[in-house]
Amino acid sequence: MFLADTLSRAYLPEVNVCDHDHELEAIDHKDNLAVSAERCQQISHASADDPVLQQLRATIRRGWPETKSDLPECLYPYFDYRDTLTVQEELVFKAQQLVVPACLRKEMMTVCHSTHIGVEGCIRRARDTLFWPRMATELREYVAKCDVCMAHWAAQTKEPILSRPQEL
Repeated sequence: MFLADTLSRAYLPEVNVCDHDHELEAIDHKDNLAVSAERCQQISHASADDPVLQQLRATIRRGWPETKSDLPECLYPYFDYRDTLTVQEELVFKAQQLVVPACLRKEMMTVCHSTHIGVEGCIRRARDTLFWPRMATELREYVAKCDVCMAHWAAQTKEPILSRPQEL
């Protein structure tokens, strides 16, 4: 027979669909995190004590409800990100970003803005590693209140566009 039909073929034994299961379990988000070991330990301890993150970890492990109204009100801001949130030990990650507990957010804003690189630079720097709901808004407000940035803000104003005189 030159061509065998489908039913005359010997079937293959069932194989595991995903051979990478053991590798997926071994991924450590902290390996690729741009946070020092001491800072990561500090965030881990603060996350363990934070009541919102405790409920968030429990919800992630248990599974998200179908609707936002079935959640405690403190978890409403996290509902839209539910597909990207994971838990590793006491830390919660949104994709590769570390979710910062409320008690450390002010300190993290200070660290992100320590070089006074402006609003957008500060937000970009924070988004590389950190996450919390309304982070960009809080960073904008923080930078707007910075005395150093405000002192140099007027010196960096944009020049108006000057039109050339038209020749006849």
